[in-house]
Amino acid sequence: QPTPRETPTAAQTTEAAEAETQEPEEPPVAVFLGDSYTEGIGASAPEQRWSTLVAGELGWEEVNLGVSGTGYHTSAGEAEYQNRVGEVLEAEPRIVVVSGGQNDFSTYAVDPGGTVQAINGLYEALREELPRARLVAVGPSTPGPVDQTVRAIDAAVQDAAEAVDATYVSLLEPDVFTVDMVLPDQAHVDDRGHQAIADRVIAALE
Repeated sequence: QPTPRETPTAAQTTEAAEAETQEPEEPPVAVFLGDSYTEGIGASAPEQRWSTLVAGELGWEEVNLGVSGTGYHTSAGEAEYQNRVGEVLEAEPRIVVVSGGQNDFSTYAVDPGGTVQAINGLYEALREELPRARLVAVGPSTPGPVDQTVRAIDAAVQDAAEAVDATYVSLLEPDVFTVDMVLPDQAHVDDRGHQAIADRVIAALE
């Protein structure tokens, strides 16, 4: 004998209606803290820079804090990374992606200990201020040879990331760039270079 269908209660009906009318969840805010690569130098348009490509693919709301010439221990007239943590916090991010290190190559040659200390200090500060955020550390890239200094900074970023439970992404293993991506200034890369960084980061995070 067929079982009589139950009539939904008023509460069930209300819950169903509320579920249908709920606003879609807002995309998580992701802050990208970095240098000229993060700022988008070399890309043909802002939407072609690697950070914007990553945010678009992963469904994040991008807040771009890339400033040319800056690094973990290099200011070039602008605040180095750790002095911009306040700007990061203002965005109330759920995700923070830190990228760079290229501008620290020459700084490391003069002050290796201070450079490593600055790298550690940044990630410690971010984790202390944002205990529940997803932290991503994108290691340095280089349009030139991957030498001992590049690898030393990359290793320091990896160690600092692991110490605060951040995700580390290598741009050196293998080298993310090919010679044909490098622009005539020998310092930046074109749209293909930005896409290559984006692809590497997306692959590591998906």
